[in-house]
Amino acid sequence: MVMICFNKAEDNLTWRIDKKALKYGEDLRLYCQVEKCCTKSAGWGKWTSDDKFDTIFIDVKYFLNDGSSKYGGGIEKTGWFLIIRNITKNDLNTSYSCTYGFQVSKKKMLLEEDAFFGPSTTILIEQGTKETEIIPDTFSIDGKQEILMKISHLIYM
Repeated sequence: MVMICFNKAEDNLTWRIDKKALKYGEDLRLYCQVEKCCTKSAGWGKWTSDDKFDTIFIDVKYFLNDGSSKYGGGIEKTGWFLIIRNITKNDLNTSYSCTYGFQVSKKKMLLEEDAFFGPSTTILIEQGTKETEIIPDTFSIDGKQEILMKISHLIYM
């Protein structure tokens, strides 16, 4: 049995949504920032409905990131992230915390309205038998949310 004790919730340790999803079934990425990451254990947890902390992983450095589990993670220079794969309603309107060493962030609710980029915007430009479809997507560069426009050409015969 492994017992982990955390200090009280830290105000300076918090997470944010780093990559939103366009729709259910896509991946969502949360990010916890700390200077000089990650000399201590850097983990994530989810709070149950009866207010118990359910560990997702204790240290992202030792987390097997094989792509087959519900969660993924990794480290960057200024923090670490949690990937929630194939997002469903069960993943939303739930509180998450990041942990660093023996510190735990205050629990923060991942709200459905915050998790998604917005309604899928499709612009169709018709030219004879061709249509060009433009769909917005988001990604993060140095902690800033960016918008990528995916363009695909549809040809109808």
